[in-house]
Amino acid sequence: MKQRIITGLVFTLVIAAFIVPGYWTIWPPMVLFAAIAVIASCELVSAMRACGRHVMVSRVIPGSLISLLPLLLHVVLPMDDGVPSAALALSVSLLGLFFALAASSIGSLIAHGPAAFPDAMAGGGVALYVAFPLTCASVLFLFTGHGWHWLVIGLSAPWISDVFAYFTGSLFGRHRIVPALSPKKTLEGCLGGLAGGMLFQVVVFQLFRVLLGSAGVWQPAALWFALISGLVLSVASQLGDWLASGYKRYCGIKDFGAVLPGHGGLMDRFDSVFFTLPVALVLSVLHQLMIYSGDLL
Repeated sequence: MKQRIITGLVFTLVIAAFIVPGYWTIWPPMVLFAAIAVIASCELVSAMRACGRHVMVSRVIPGSLISLLPLLLHVVLPMDDGVPSAALALSVSLLGLFFALAASSIGSLIAHGPAAFPDAMAGGGVALYVAFPLTCASVLFLFTGHGWHWLVIGLSAPWISDVFAYFTGSLFGRHRIVPALSPKKTLEGCLGGLAGGMLFQVVVFQLFRVLLGSAGVWQPAALWFALISGLVLSVASQLGDWLASGYKRYCGIKDFGAVLPGHGGLMDRFDSVFFTLPVALVLSVLHQLMIYSGDLL
């Protein structure tokens, strides 16, 4: 437990060292996204190989790095922050991702014949698993209003939900919720994670209201939006954790890697984050639309 706590603190500080400067410049978070894309792809490919799938890292990583396409759009075609810019950037990026994955999969089939179809689909799935959430993170950070704030929410929500779920489950857990995927997960822990996530978002929203100079009496819509945001993010976080557990069980491995002593691999820390980042993008757009309509802040 001591090693796990120390590793967790060091890991959090390293992530913060890339994210905090993002308040002033776009480059540190984008470097972090690129590093995550490469490391996560390697870990997922290694897991696939453990269960007999012949997946090539050289074909997966280029697809994963398509998640940096929003950065290219941001540099080449500067656009104002806002819903139209975010929609355009996401559309172009997803189109690029589609063609990259299709080209990689078809390339495998051409090189190795129809028998390689399962491996080609596995490789495409790995690249999509990594690239889609990181593409959403890039669009969120570069093109939405208050993107840095929402990026912080998307990154921190899973870890807060995990902490509440862990302690609630440890103290009150009795009923197993997904024993086929993760025997230690309990209904009580799940509910504790949901409640903690909702409470955390109310606190975070108030802090951001202060930072944005709009602190004051909460409008009912703003409070409800914070609570629902926390609920949806926590649900997404737990679903991401369950999917990763199923992935590891299918591949017959305990952890995705060993770069984080006591935690496993990078994917063992980002499995939930990969689900909350797309949700944070949607919530940021809804938040902006509600501000435009006068329902918030």
